[in-house]
Amino acid sequence: MKKREILFSAVLTGVLLAGCGNSGTKETVGPANGAQETQIENQIENEDNVQNEDIKDIAERIQKSYDICGFIREIDDGKVVLDAVEFITPADTDRMAELGLTEADFPNGYYIHNEDENTDEYTLSEDTEYNFIDWNRDFAEDDAGDLKISTKDSSIFEEYMKPYLENGSKIPFFFELDGNQVSSITEEELTSM
Repeated sequence: MKKREILFSAVLTGVLLAGCGNSGTKETVGPANGAQETQIENQIENEDNVQNEDIKDIAERIQKSYDICGFIREIDDGKVVLDAVEFITPADTDRMAELGLTEADFPNGYYIHNEDENTDEYTLSEDTEYNFIDWNRDFAEDDAGDLKISTKDSSIFEEYMKPYLENGSKIPFFFELDGNQVSSITEEELTSM
């Protein structure tokens, strides 16, 4: 009888231990899964770094391509009134230090510094080129894949600008200048940066 009790106890203990050991979860392989998680984390970090580098490159290209950046306050009668702003990229380390900026201030690859809201007036001509993004498809064809519009027709640009001006929007536009005359006004696609 004692042999039976001992055998029964051993079997019962084995069953209980086996049930407690798994607790209904899947077993995982430690080193391989840990390595795989690390690999995935590194891949995501590398993609973020590549995206951040692309953003920085785009911002620096924009900064170098134009003479001035600003918010258009008025456009009429062959004149544009501009509130000039400073378009700063992370490459501007001296300026970052002067303003007390950190990398956290550049989530989109740039920082817009508007020290004052003084405005300057610039002259438009029939040769001024207007480059903008037709977000609402008011000027592009419905099936057009590219929403970038380029025109020398100031009335089209003035029509595009109406909602911006009526709402006092602070959307930066980039200018190429020849003295006080505007060669081009460009809206860059900063939202995808």
